[in-house]
Amino acid sequence: MEEKIFSKAKDNIKLCGILSAVNQTGEITLLCHGLMGDKNDSNHFKDLSNALYKNNINTFRFDFRAHGKSEDEDYKMPHLKELIDLETTIDLL
Repeated sequence: MEEKIFSKAKDNIKLCGILSAVNQTGEITLLCHGLMGDKNDSNHFKDLSNALYKNNINTFRFDFRAHGKSEDEDYKMPHLKELIDLETTIDLL
C-alpha cells in the first residue's frame, strides 16, 4: 500500500514522500534520489520500491526540496539544505 506523506522541513519548506508499507516491523528503507531526479526518478525508485515490497520490505522515497512535489526553487538548493531535508525525513520516520 502506498501513502503520500507531506512534512515540513525546519525552515518551513514542504516536502513530499511516498510510504510503501508492507509490514509493521517499524523498519523502513529510505530511498534518496540524485541531484537531477525525484522520488519517481524515471520509475527506477518506483521499481526498486515495488521489488522491495514484494520481498516484505517497507520503503519511503521522498523528493528533496525543489524536486518533484516538494516546494522551493532549484537555485536555492545548497547541500546543507539537502541535509535539512534528509534530517527532517529521518525524524518523520
